[in-house]
Amino acid sequence: MAASLLGAPLADHFDESVRQDYQAGFAGDKAALARAMKVSEDVLASNPKHGEAMAWHGAGRAYLAGQAFQAGDDTKGMELWEGGLQEMDDAVAAEPENIHVLRVRGATLLAATKSPMMPPEMAAPLLAKGLGDYEKILSLEKDEFAKRDAAYRGQLLADIANGWDRAGKPDQARSYYERIVKELPDTDYAQQARKWLAGNPPK
Repeated sequence: MAASLLGAPLADHFDESVRQDYQAGFAGDKAALARAMKVSEDVLASNPKHGEAMAWHGAGRAYLAGQAFQAGDDTKGMELWEGGLQEMDDAVAAEPENIHVLRVRGATLLAATKSPMMPPEMAAPLLAKGLGDYEKILSLEKDEFAKRDAAYRGQLLADIANGWDRAGKPDQARSYYERIVKELPDTDYAQQARKWLAGNPPK
C-alpha cells in the first residue's frame, strides 16, 4: 500500500502525525500502526462518526487482515477484512464528499484488489468501488486539481488508469493515460503512460 495515493502530499484534516504512523505501519512498522490505530480509536470513542478516523482505522484493519491471511489465519483475516471494509464504507456514508475519506478507501481498495490472493469475483466490485472513489475526488476538486502537487495528480490519474486497465476497460484506461501525458508531460507518470499507450504496458 506504500505506493498509493495515501502517501501523496495532500494535507489531511486528520492529524498529520497519525497519517504518517499509518504509512509507516503499512510499510511494516508494527509499533507505528499500533499508535495510529489507538489514536483513531480514541477519536472514535468521543466522536463515532468522525469520517477520517473511521476510514484510516478501517484501512488499518484491512492491512492487518492481509497479514492474518498470509499467516494462514483465514478466520481472523476475514473478520478483520470485513470489519475494515464496513468501517470504510461507514466513513464514506458519514462524509460522502470528504476527499480525505474517499482517498483512504479508494487507495485501500485499489491496492487490495491487486493481490493474487483475492478471487476475481470478490475483486471486481471492490475495484469498481475504488475507482468510483477516485473519480469522485476528481469531480469534487474540479479546477483545484490542477493546483495540486504533480505527485498527487500523477498518482491519482495513474491509479485510475491502471484500475480501468485491470477492470478490462482499455478505452477508459486510455483516456486517463492520455490525460497524464498531456497534463504531466515531463514526469515519470507520463513516461509510464507512454509505454502503455505504445502497447508496452509497464509491469
